[in-house]
Amino acid sequence: MAMPLGWRILAEHDAAGTPLTRDRLRDAVRETGQSISTDRAEHCSPSPGLRGSFESECDPDLRHPERYLDFLAARRELLAQASQSFLTELRDGVRAIGAAELRPLVVVTEKKDDVRAAQITFLVAELGRRGFAEPALDSEIADPANGAALAVAEAFWPDGLQTGQGQPVVLELDPSTANLPRLEELGYLVFTSVDALLGYAVRLNQAASGEEEAPPEEPSPDGGPVALEFEKAMRELYERARSEANYHTTYFLGMLAELGALVTARKLLYAPAVSDGFAILWERGRLDLTVEALVIQPRFADLFTTQEIEIARHRLDRFGY
Repeated sequence: MAMPLGWRILAEHDAAGTPLTRDRLRDAVRETGQSISTDRAEHCSPSPGLRGSFESECDPDLRHPERYLDFLAARRELLAQASQSFLTELRDGVRAIGAAELRPLVVVTEKKDDVRAAQITFLVAELGRRGFAEPALDSEIADPANGAALAVAEAFWPDGLQTGQGQPVVLELDPSTANLPRLEELGYLVFTSVDALLGYAVRLNQAASGEEEAPPEEPSPDGGPVALEFEKAMRELYERARSEANYHTTYFLGMLAELGALVTARKLLYAPAVSDGFAILWERGRLDLTVEALVIQPRFADLFTTQEIEIARHRLDRFGY
């Protein structure tokens, strides 16, 4: 049986007392007229640890080329002995299984949800429930004239909210990075607010079904001093958001004027998606200025049901308050 080239090279280096390195193996192989890359030579080089362990127990006379078959037999015997010893130690509980492979345990804190991503998830689910088409998410919209990127829309309905009906619809929550005038020029219906898009979809449904828009809910009757205090606190919330977080929302003021503080709070709590106001305040690190943060305050507990307070608390917890 002919000795493989690699082992012959190893034996020759052993006989000469020269360690077999990656570069020496590569050069020796190439001298025989065969080709081998440096990386391949490194891969094929005998592992110093394994080779050293074997050589420490192997008869040095077996390393000569003419005793190659005896070398293989001795190697098989040593491997069998090592395997049997290892299995015996495992059976008897002498060896700690995998002790050398243990790694430090890394504890990763729970990552809080992204409000904008949650808004999109809620929006898509709600529109699907109402029979609208599923959008493409995180979709780049290019100018057909020159291919320039006009926007990377959070959601995009290229054939309209109802497939084949109406204009293509774009939801772009970061309008500063988009070319809104060009999008509108090309006939896209652009929304920069989840609330606005959801309201538009609701009106489409009502128009298609012939239903009239439901009248606003009547403000709750005066609940006494606590209800008046909540009304005042809701208006102060708007002022603080404007002065402390630079967030101006006339929509919120309009709801307060039309519905009153309690009905406004309940509409926001039961909405299918978190409001744009909640999302903006989350982005600015001021969830303390949200309606939800007001609802969970103990002083207003009598104004809301246990379920309503839990909705507010869960929403705040989910987004890291």
